[in-house]
Amino acid sequence: MRKLGLSFIFILFLFSNNVFAQKEGVVHPRFRALLQSGERIEGKDGCFTSTNFNGILNTGEEISISRNEIKVLDVSSGSKVMQYAAMGAGVGFLTSLLGIASAAIDASEDPSLELNTGAIVPITLVVTGTAALIGGIIGANQTKWTRVPIRTTLNFQPKEKGAVFMVSIPFN
Repeated sequence: MRKLGLSFIFILFLFSNNVFAQKEGVVHPRFRALLQSGERIEGKDGCFTSTNFNGILNTGEEISISRNEIKVLDVSSGSKVMQYAAMGAGVGFLTSLLGIASAAIDASEDPSLELNTGAIVPITLVVTGTAALIGGIIGANQTKWTRVPIRTTLNFQPKEKGAVFMVSIPFN
């Protein structure tokens, strides 16, 4: 029985983050939602109340939608600067390595060419840094979206007298 109680507490702990993710009064600067009807909406200044989600659409219209009408809700959580900068740096690094390998092959095939080994590190750093900067600039214009669970509930229903509780956790 003690293991069952600990398991029950562990399950509640695992899902408590999703259950309480819809904090009332927290204003989301930007949001996008897919409604149960299939309609997609985008807007700003969205927040939950006890029964509704309120916000302002991109058209300027104020909305108040029941939580049950929302199928999927994403809120903005910054930009993708770091992700795109890292990808740019990786591409820049690989490009500089390919350039250096090409120059080394050319120098080995043609005795009149000489490879300047002192320029390898600076060239690699400049190309990698430039590509990271370009990637960061592109990523600054890309919004990072975070999914907000809408209809996460916990239902406790005893099967029979003295029986173990069933935990029902529906997710959409």
